[in-house]
Amino acid sequence: AIPAGSSVAVRAAASGGWQQVTCAGRNGYVSTMFVTATTDPGGSNPGAGQSGTARVANTSGDGLRCRTAAPSGLVITIIAEGASITTRGASSNGWTPVVCGGRDGFMSSQFLTAGSGTGAPDPNPIPAPGGSGMGNGDRGKVSVRANMRYQASMGAQVMIVVERGEVLQITGNATNGFYPVNYDGLRAFMSVDLLTETSEPLSKRSGGGSGVSVGVGAVLGSLTPRISQPFGQTAFSMGAGSWMYGYAAGLGVPLAHPGIDYSMPYGTRLYIPVSGTVVYAGGTGWFRDSRGDGAGRGELRIRTDNGHEIIFGHMSWIPLLPGQRVVAGELAGLSGSFNGDHLHLEVRVPGNTSSGWQAIDPSRYFAGATSAYRNQLTGV
Repeated sequence: AIPAGSSVAVRAAASGGWQQVTCAGRNGYVSTMFVTATTDPGGSNPGAGQSGTARVANTSGDGLRCRTAAPSGLVITIIAEGASITTRGASSNGWTPVVCGGRDGFMSSQFLTAGSGTGAPDPNPIPAPGGSGMGNGDRGKVSVRANMRYQASMGAQVMIVVERGEVLQITGNATNGFYPVNYDGLRAFMSVDLLTETSEPLSKRSGGGSGVSVGVGAVLGSLTPRISQPFGQTAFSMGAGSWMYGYAAGLGVPLAHPGIDYSMPYGTRLYIPVSGTVVYAGGTGWFRDSRGDGAGRGELRIRTDNGHEIIFGHMSWIPLLPGQRVVAGELAGLSGSFNGDHLHLEVRVPGNTSSGWQAIDPSRYFAGATSAYRNQLTGV
Protein backbone atom coordinates (compact mmCIF):
# COMPACT_ATOMS: atom_id res chain seq x y z
CA ALA A 1 0.00 0.00 0.00
CA ILE A 2 1.12 3.57 -0.69
CA PRO A 3 0.89 5.80 2.45
CA ALA A 4 -1.51 8.78 2.38
CA GLY A 5 0.25 11.92 1.22
CA SER A 6 2.83 10.11 -0.89
CA SER A 7 3.50 11.08 -4.52
CA VAL A 8 3.62 8.66 -7.44
CA ALA A 9 4.71 9.24 -11.03
CA VAL A 10 1.84 9.22 -13.55
CA ARG A 11 2.47 7.18 -16.73
CA ALA A 12 -0.58 8.09 -18.82
CA ALA A 13 -4.08 9.54 -18.64
CA ALA A 14 -6.65 7.89 -16.37
CA SER A 15 -9.15 5.49 -17.93
CA GLY A 16 -12.15 3.64 -16.55
CA GLY A 17 -11.58 4.93 -13.04
CA TRP A 18 -7.97 3.78 -12.89
CA GLN A 19 -4.77 5.83 -13.09
CA GLN A 20 -1.57 4.37 -14.60
CA VAL A 21 1.34 5.05 -12.22
CA THR A 22 4.84 3.92 -11.27
CA CYS A 23 5.06 2.56 -7.74
CA ALA A 24 7.89 0.71 -5.97
CA GLY A 25 9.86 0.79 -9.21
CA ARG A 26 7.15 -1.01 -11.19
CA ASN A 27 4.25 -0.03 -13.42
CA GLY A 28 0.87 -0.28 -11.73
CA TYR A 29 -2.65 1.15 -11.34
CA VAL A 30 -4.43 3.02 -8.55
CA SER A 31 -8.07 4.06 -8.24
CA THR A 32 -8.70 7.66 -9.34
CA MET A 33 -10.99 8.03 -6.29
CA PHE A 34 -7.95 8.25 -4.02
CA VAL A 35 -5.40 10.33 -5.98
CA THR A 36 -5.21 14.04 -6.77
CA ALA A 37 -3.01 15.88 -9.28
CA THR A 38 0.21 17.44 -7.96
CA THR A 39 3.51 18.74 -9.31
CA ASP A 40 5.48 17.66 -6.22
CA PRO A 41 8.32 15.41 -7.43
CA GLY A 42 9.12 14.12 -3.94
CA GLY A 43 7.06 11.71 -1.86
CA SER A 44 7.90 8.03 -1.95
CA ASN A 45 10.99 8.54 -4.12
CA PRO A 46 12.91 11.40 -2.44
CA GLY A 47 15.92 12.75 -4.21
CA ALA A 48 15.03 11.27 -7.60
CA GLY A 49 14.49 14.71 -9.14
CA GLN A 50 11.66 16.04 -11.28
CA SER A 51 9.81 13.32 -13.18
CA GLY A 52 8.44 13.86 -16.67
CA THR A 53 8.13 12.33 -20.12
CA ALA A 54 10.62 11.96 -22.96
CA ARG A 55 10.41 10.52 -26.44
CA VAL A 56 12.83 8.11 -28.17
CA ALA A 57 14.19 9.70 -31.36
CA ASN A 58 16.95 9.50 -34.00
CA THR A 59 17.63 5.75 -33.66
CA SER A 60 16.92 5.01 -37.36
CA GLY A 61 14.06 2.76 -36.27
CA ASP A 62 16.26 0.49 -34.14
CA GLY A 63 14.88 1.65 -30.79
CA LEU A 64 16.85 2.56 -27.67
CA ARG A 65 18.25 0.23 -25.00
CA CYS A 66 17.29 0.84 -21.38
CA ARG A 67 19.98 -0.40 -18.98
CA THR A 68 20.15 -1.25 -15.28
CA ALA A 69 23.07 1.16 -14.86
CA ALA A 70 24.91 3.76 -16.94
CA PRO A 71 26.80 3.31 -19.18
CA SER A 72 27.17 -0.48 -19.50
CA GLY A 73 24.57 -2.15 -17.27
CA LEU A 74 22.46 -5.09 -18.41
CA VAL A 75 19.81 -4.32 -21.00
CA ILE A 76 16.36 -4.30 -19.37
CA THR A 77 14.44 -3.75 -22.59
CA ILE A 78 14.44 -1.81 -25.87
CA ILE A 79 12.02 1.09 -26.32
CA ALA A 80 10.76 1.61 -29.87
CA GLU A 81 11.46 4.73 -31.96
CA GLY A 82 8.86 7.44 -31.23
CA ALA A 83 7.65 5.83 -27.99
CA SER A 84 7.36 7.84 -24.78
CA ILE A 85 9.14 7.00 -21.54
CA THR A 86 8.77 8.23 -17.95
CA THR A 87 11.87 10.03 -16.65
CA ARG A 88 12.86 9.90 -12.98
CA GLY A 89 15.14 12.91 -12.78
CA ALA A 90 17.63 15.16 -14.52
CA SER A 91 20.20 13.83 -17.02
CA SER A 92 23.79 13.35 -15.84
CA ASN A 93 26.90 12.53 -17.88
CA GLY A 94 24.82 11.83 -20.96
CA TRP A 95 22.38 9.45 -19.27
CA THR A 96 18.77 9.98 -18.18
CA PRO A 97 17.17 8.03 -15.30
CA VAL A 98 13.89 6.48 -16.49
CA VAL A 99 11.32 3.79 -15.74
CA CYS A 100 11.34 0.98 -18.30
CA GLY A 101 10.09 -2.59 -18.24
CA GLY A 102 8.57 -1.89 -14.82
CA ARG A 103 12.03 -1.11 -13.38
CA ASP A 104 14.29 1.87 -12.74
CA GLY A 105 16.79 2.18 -15.58
CA PHE A 106 18.95 4.54 -17.60
CA MET A 107 18.87 5.59 -21.27
CA SER A 108 21.27 7.62 -23.40
CA SER A 109 20.18 11.26 -23.37
CA GLN A 110 21.43 11.62 -26.95
CA PHE A 111 18.39 9.75 -28.23
CA LEU A 112 15.74 11.28 -25.98
CA THR A 113 13.77 14.45 -26.66
CA ALA A 114 11.39 16.26 -24.35
CA GLY A 115 7.69 15.54 -24.62
CA SER A 116 5.46 12.52 -25.19
CA GLY A 117 5.42 10.27 -28.24
CA THR A 118 3.29 7.42 -29.45
CA GLY A 119 3.48 5.60 -26.13
CA ALA A 120 5.47 2.45 -25.53
CA PRO A 121 3.70 -0.91 -25.18
CA ASP A 122 2.75 -1.43 -21.54
CA PRO A 123 5.53 -3.58 -20.04
CA ASN A 124 3.40 -4.66 -17.06
CA PRO A 125 2.46 -8.33 -17.51
CA ILE A 126 -0.56 -7.84 -15.21
CA PRO A 127 -3.16 -5.90 -17.23
CA ALA A 128 -5.24 -3.11 -15.78
CA PRO A 129 -8.65 -4.10 -14.40
CA GLY A 130 -10.85 -4.79 -17.40
CA GLY A 131 -7.84 -4.77 -19.74
CA SER A 132 -6.46 -7.63 -21.78
CA GLY A 133 -2.98 -8.86 -22.69
CA MET A 134 -1.84 -11.50 -25.13
CA GLY A 135 -2.16 -15.14 -24.18
CA ASN A 136 -1.90 -18.65 -25.54
CA GLY A 137 -2.72 -18.73 -29.28
CA ASP A 138 -2.33 -15.00 -29.90
CA ARG A 139 0.21 -13.61 -32.36
CA GLY A 140 2.87 -11.05 -31.56
CA LYS A 141 4.77 -8.91 -34.07
CA VAL A 142 8.38 -8.05 -33.24
CA SER A 143 8.66 -4.25 -33.01
CA VAL A 144 12.48 -4.00 -33.10
CA ARG A 145 15.31 -6.46 -33.79
CA ALA A 146 15.08 -8.60 -30.66
CA ASN A 147 16.53 -11.48 -28.67
CA MET A 148 14.75 -14.75 -28.04
CA ARG A 149 16.08 -16.15 -24.74
CA TYR A 150 16.13 -19.62 -23.19
CA GLN A 151 14.43 -18.39 -20.01
CA ALA A 152 12.13 -15.53 -18.99
CA SER A 153 14.94 -13.29 -17.81
CA MET A 154 17.09 -10.49 -19.22
CA GLY A 155 20.09 -12.38 -17.89
CA ALA A 156 19.20 -15.59 -19.74
CA GLN A 157 21.27 -16.79 -22.67
CA VAL A 158 20.22 -15.69 -26.15
CA MET A 159 18.94 -18.47 -28.40
CA ILE A 160 18.48 -16.45 -31.59
CA VAL A 161 18.01 -12.84 -32.73
CA VAL A 162 14.74 -12.17 -34.55
CA GLU A 163 14.37 -9.43 -37.13
CA ARG A 164 11.83 -6.60 -36.85
CA GLY A 165 8.43 -7.43 -38.36
CA GLU A 166 8.52 -11.21 -37.74
CA VAL A 167 5.29 -12.66 -36.32
CA LEU A 168 5.54 -15.19 -33.47
CA GLN A 169 2.92 -17.31 -31.74
CA ILE A 170 2.33 -16.59 -28.06
CA THR A 171 2.14 -19.88 -26.16
CA GLY A 172 1.12 -18.70 -22.69
CA ASN A 173 0.70 -15.78 -20.32
CA ALA A 174 3.50 -13.32 -19.64
CA THR A 175 5.83 -14.14 -16.74
CA ASN A 176 8.49 -11.81 -15.36
CA GLY A 177 7.96 -9.45 -18.29
CA PHE A 178 8.38 -12.17 -20.95
CA TYR A 179 6.01 -14.04 -23.25
CA PRO A 180 6.67 -17.69 -24.04
CA VAL A 181 6.78 -17.80 -27.84
CA ASN A 182 7.00 -20.24 -30.73
CA TYR A 183 8.96 -19.08 -33.77
CA ASP A 184 8.15 -21.69 -36.42
CA GLY A 185 8.95 -24.58 -34.06
CA LEU A 186 11.63 -22.79 -32.03
CA ARG A 187 10.33 -22.25 -28.49
CA ALA A 188 11.79 -19.64 -26.16
CA PHE A 189 10.93 -16.33 -24.45
CA MET A 190 10.76 -12.70 -25.60
CA SER A 191 10.25 -9.45 -23.70
CA VAL A 192 6.65 -8.23 -23.72
CA ASP A 193 7.96 -4.76 -24.65
CA LEU A 194 9.12 -6.04 -28.02
CA LEU A 195 5.87 -7.67 -29.18
CA THR A 196 2.61 -6.09 -30.30
CA GLU A 197 -0.58 -8.03 -30.97
CA THR A 198 -1.36 -8.68 -34.62
CA SER A 199 -3.57 -10.80 -36.86
CA GLU A 200 -0.88 -11.16 -39.53
CA PRO A 201 0.24 -14.70 -40.55
CA LEU A 202 2.93 -16.39 -38.49
CA SER A 203 6.43 -16.02 -39.91
CA LYS A 204 8.54 -18.87 -41.25
CA ARG A 205 12.21 -19.02 -40.31
CA SER A 206 14.55 -18.79 -43.28
CA GLY A 207 17.94 -19.05 -41.62
CA GLY A 208 18.56 -15.30 -41.47
CA GLY A 209 16.99 -14.70 -38.08
CA SER A 210 20.23 -14.78 -36.12
CA GLY A 211 21.77 -11.70 -37.63
CA VAL A 212 24.82 -13.82 -38.54
CA SER A 213 25.73 -14.70 -42.13
CA VAL A 214 25.89 -18.49 -41.99
CA GLY A 215 25.17 -21.52 -44.12
CA VAL A 216 26.87 -23.44 -46.93
CA GLY A 217 29.60 -21.27 -48.42
CA ALA A 218 29.47 -18.66 -45.66
CA VAL A 219 32.71 -17.30 -44.25
CA LEU A 220 34.15 -18.03 -40.82
CA GLY A 221 34.03 -15.36 -38.13
CA SER A 222 36.84 -12.89 -37.46
CA LEU A 223 38.82 -15.58 -35.60
CA THR A 224 40.02 -18.76 -37.34
CA PRO A 225 40.43 -21.80 -35.06
CA ARG A 226 43.54 -23.90 -35.57
CA ILE A 227 43.00 -27.28 -37.24
CA SER A 228 44.51 -29.80 -34.86
CA GLN A 229 43.73 -32.80 -37.10
CA PRO A 230 42.59 -32.54 -40.72
CA PHE A 231 40.26 -34.80 -42.67
CA GLY A 232 41.74 -38.00 -44.14
CA GLN A 233 44.59 -40.34 -43.26
CA THR A 234 46.85 -38.78 -40.64
CA ALA A 235 49.78 -40.06 -38.61
CA PHE A 236 47.46 -40.23 -35.60
CA SER A 237 44.58 -41.98 -37.38
CA MET A 238 46.93 -44.66 -38.74
CA GLY A 239 48.99 -44.95 -35.54
CA ALA A 240 48.23 -44.32 -31.87
CA GLY A 241 44.68 -43.20 -32.55
CA SER A 242 43.73 -45.95 -35.00
CA TRP A 243 41.53 -47.63 -32.38
CA MET A 244 39.28 -44.56 -32.38
CA TYR A 245 38.59 -44.61 -36.10
CA GLY A 246 37.58 -48.16 -36.87
CA TYR A 247 34.17 -46.85 -37.83
CA ALA A 248 35.75 -44.76 -40.64
CA ALA A 249 35.97 -47.83 -42.89
CA GLY A 250 32.19 -48.05 -42.88
CA LEU A 251 32.13 -44.43 -44.04
CA GLY A 252 34.34 -45.12 -47.05
CA VAL A 253 37.56 -43.70 -45.56
CA PRO A 254 39.51 -46.58 -43.92
CA LEU A 255 42.35 -45.67 -41.53
CA ALA A 256 41.31 -42.04 -41.85
CA HIS A 257 40.10 -39.29 -39.59
CA PRO A 258 36.55 -38.83 -40.98
CA GLY A 259 36.18 -35.19 -39.93
CA ILE A 260 38.12 -32.08 -38.95
CA ASP A 261 39.24 -31.24 -35.40
CA TYR A 262 39.24 -27.52 -34.59
CA SER A 263 41.24 -26.53 -31.53
CA MET A 264 39.35 -24.04 -29.33
CA PRO A 265 38.88 -23.21 -25.64
CA TYR A 266 36.53 -25.46 -23.67
CA GLY A 267 33.04 -23.90 -23.66
CA THR A 268 33.29 -21.97 -26.96
CA ARG A 269 29.87 -21.06 -28.39
CA LEU A 270 29.05 -22.97 -31.59
CA TYR A 271 26.30 -22.39 -34.15
CA ILE A 272 24.24 -24.50 -36.55
CA PRO A 273 25.72 -24.16 -40.07
CA VAL A 274 22.83 -25.62 -42.11
CA SER A 275 19.08 -25.86 -41.47
CA GLY A 276 17.68 -29.25 -40.54
CA THR A 277 16.38 -31.47 -37.72
CA VAL A 278 18.15 -32.70 -34.60
CA VAL A 279 18.78 -36.47 -34.65
CA TYR A 280 20.87 -36.80 -31.49
CA ALA A 281 21.51 -34.28 -28.72
CA GLY A 282 23.93 -36.13 -26.49
CA GLY A 283 23.83 -39.42 -24.63
CA THR A 284 24.82 -41.65 -27.56
CA GLY A 285 28.13 -42.80 -26.10
CA TRP A 286 29.86 -41.56 -29.26
CA PHE A 287 31.91 -38.38 -29.54
CA ARG A 288 31.88 -38.00 -25.75
CA ASP A 289 32.98 -35.00 -23.76
CA SER A 290 35.85 -36.01 -21.47
CA ARG A 291 34.09 -34.43 -18.49
CA GLY A 292 30.89 -36.43 -18.83
CA ASP A 293 28.25 -37.91 -21.08
CA GLY A 294 24.48 -38.05 -21.16
CA ALA A 295 21.57 -36.05 -22.53
CA GLY A 296 22.70 -32.62 -23.64
CA ARG A 297 26.37 -33.61 -23.82
CA GLY A 298 28.63 -35.34 -26.34
CA GLU A 299 27.29 -35.83 -29.88
CA LEU A 300 25.02 -33.36 -31.66
CA ARG A 301 23.81 -34.70 -34.99
CA ILE A 302 21.76 -32.66 -37.46
CA ARG A 303 19.96 -34.15 -40.47
CA THR A 304 19.93 -31.38 -43.09
CA ASP A 305 16.94 -30.60 -45.28
CA ASN A 306 18.67 -32.31 -48.21
CA GLY A 307 19.32 -35.52 -46.27
CA HIS A 308 22.95 -35.03 -45.22
CA GLU A 309 24.26 -35.31 -41.66
CA ILE A 310 26.39 -32.82 -39.72
CA ILE A 311 28.02 -34.03 -36.49
CA PHE A 312 29.38 -31.85 -33.70
CA GLY A 313 31.58 -34.04 -31.51
CA HIS A 314 32.63 -33.73 -27.84
CA MET A 315 30.11 -31.00 -26.95
CA SER A 316 30.04 -29.94 -23.31
CA TRP A 317 26.51 -28.54 -23.55
CA ILE A 318 23.73 -29.03 -26.12
CA PRO A 319 20.57 -26.93 -25.55
CA LEU A 320 18.55 -28.81 -28.19
CA LEU A 321 16.29 -31.87 -28.27
CA PRO A 322 15.95 -34.76 -30.74
CA GLY A 323 13.32 -33.94 -33.35
CA GLN A 324 13.71 -30.19 -32.88
CA ARG A 325 13.77 -28.09 -36.03
CA VAL A 326 16.86 -25.83 -36.29
CA VAL A 327 17.99 -23.22 -38.80
CA ALA A 328 21.40 -21.86 -39.74
CA GLY A 329 22.69 -19.42 -37.16
CA GLU A 330 21.02 -20.87 -34.08
CA LEU A 331 23.11 -21.71 -31.05
CA ALA A 332 24.24 -25.35 -31.21
CA GLY A 333 25.82 -25.31 -27.76
CA LEU A 334 29.30 -25.21 -26.24
CA SER A 335 32.43 -27.04 -27.34
CA GLY A 336 34.03 -29.62 -25.07
CA SER A 337 37.07 -31.82 -24.83
CA PHE A 338 38.38 -35.28 -25.66
CA ASN A 339 42.11 -35.77 -25.98
CA GLY A 340 42.35 -31.97 -25.77
CA ASP A 341 39.85 -29.11 -26.05
CA HIS A 342 38.39 -29.08 -29.55
CA LEU A 343 35.38 -29.51 -31.81
CA HIS A 344 35.18 -32.60 -34.03
CA LEU A 345 33.15 -31.62 -37.10
CA GLU A 346 31.99 -34.40 -39.40
CA VAL A 347 29.88 -34.41 -42.56
CA ARG A 348 28.17 -37.48 -44.01
CA VAL A 349 26.21 -37.88 -47.23
CA PRO A 350 24.38 -40.97 -48.55
CA GLY A 351 26.90 -43.30 -50.18
CA ASN A 352 27.62 -46.83 -51.42
CA THR A 353 29.34 -48.01 -48.22
CA SER A 354 28.64 -50.63 -45.57
CA SER A 355 26.96 -47.99 -43.38
CA GLY A 356 25.13 -46.30 -46.23
CA TRP A 357 26.99 -43.05 -45.45
CA GLN A 358 30.06 -41.50 -47.02
CA ALA A 359 32.26 -39.17 -44.94
CA ILE A 360 33.45 -36.11 -46.85
CA ASP A 361 35.84 -33.29 -46.02
CA PRO A 362 33.85 -30.60 -44.14
CA SER A 363 36.04 -27.85 -45.61
CA ARG A 364 35.04 -28.95 -49.11
CA TYR A 365 31.40 -29.40 -48.13
CA PHE A 366 31.30 -25.82 -46.86
CA ALA A 367 33.28 -24.52 -49.84
CA GLY A 368 36.33 -23.95 -47.68
CA ALA A 369 34.47 -21.84 -45.15
CA THR A 370 33.10 -23.86 -42.24
CA SER A 371 30.49 -21.82 -40.38
CA ALA A 372 30.00 -23.83 -37.21
CA TYR A 373 32.48 -21.81 -35.18
CA ARG A 374 31.56 -18.35 -33.90
CA ASN A 375 32.94 -16.45 -30.91
CA GLN A 376 29.86 -14.29 -30.52
CA LEU A 377 26.31 -13.99 -31.79
CA THR A 378 25.72 -10.49 -33.10
CA GLY A 379 22.55 -8.55 -32.50
CA VAL A 380 20.83 -6.52 -29.80
